[in-house]
Amino acid sequence: MIRVINGAEVTAKLSAALKDIARMTGFSEKQVTQGEAGAILKTWAGRTKVATAPVIEYRARKRALHGLGFTKKTGPGGITINTGTRGVAGLLWVETQGKRGKPWRLAGKMDMQNFGFTPTNRHWKNGTWIDIQEAISDSASAIRRENQQGQQSAGLARQSVIQIADAVHIDLAKIPGGGISPSGIAKARAAIASNGKQYTNGTGMETEEREAGRYFVTLVNSLPYHAKAGMDATLAGVIAGRTGLFRKTFQTSAYKGIQSAARNYPWIRAQLAA
Repeated sequence: MIRVINGAEVTAKLSAALKDIARMTGFSEKQVTQGEAGAILKTWAGRTKVATAPVIEYRARKRALHGLGFTKKTGPGGITINTGTRGVAGLLWVETQGKRGKPWRLAGKMDMQNFGFTPTNRHWKNGTWIDIQEAISDSASAIRRENQQGQQSAGLARQSVIQIADAVHIDLAKIPGGGISPSGIAKARAAIASNGKQYTNGTGMETEEREAGRYFVTLVNSLPYHAKAGMDATLAGVIAGRTGLFRKTFQTSAYKGIQSAARNYPWIRAQLAA
């Protein structure tokens, strides 16, 4: 049987299905549970979204510029830099004291890829020009740093699922069927939080009652933003798909024995070949 924290209702049907699969195929509850848990976790990991490069870059830019104060109306040196939330990213503005109607003047545009700067055709006082150059340099360094950290932490959601699998001794790289590739698993394992630390955000527990022939796995995801990232809904969808597959395979005339079931269950094929 499979228990998912905060998913008692949806997992109850799946657990009942696992008992029926064990009864109809002759496999032990442990074999069936591990097979289905592996399929669920591998599919869940594959469906869990990883931030794309543009999203990572935007978030890095926003964090960096906000942290330096350049998103405020009164930024350091009277300078603000567009994050790209509204308008073109990289436009650098300078507050001109005492000017009515147009208190802000465009000084130029930063290239957010290579951090070059294209100035407007305007002359600035030496002090103001130094402030502009320092703003460009500080922003470039901060954005590069945030972008690197963002890339490292992009796979944390997937990593939490892989950590669950590890906790219940399931090697997702060896689970047959689709979901997530070995390279995707490796990338997710290497993910590091934006503060440079590694955390365990996924845990699990195995419980076996050998005399009764019962076996349970409990799957727990403690990633702080798992609900916001839609991981709960994704898991519910995966489990619903597995229960639907059970009905299609075992509760219709399609079931003609274990060999017919193996067509829809890669882990059954693997067990038969072992």
